[in-house]
Amino acid sequence: MADSLPPDTLLDVRPDLARGEEPLSKILTAARGIEPGGRLVVRAPFVPVPLFGVLAKLGFENETENLGPEGFRITFRRRTAAEAAGEP
Repeated sequence: MADSLPPDTLLDVRPDLARGEEPLSKILTAARGIEPGGRLVVRAPFVPVPLFGVLAKLGFENETENLGPEGFRITFRRRTAAEAAGEP
């Protein structure tokens, strides 16, 4: 029987940014709680390019989807130990 995937953690930072708040600490806290193979889905009004490098250092890869006027959905998936080691 295959292992079930952990549920996605969803984080919409658009309200924080609209209030002029910096959501980085909130994102990092959520990211640290993601298990290998798990995903953090961030909703933002723009593509947070600097965040890609920060989360890559924590073992995440990312995929960005443009939702038009609603902004962007960025999915960060934490690599498993085997993926990080370059195993197939």
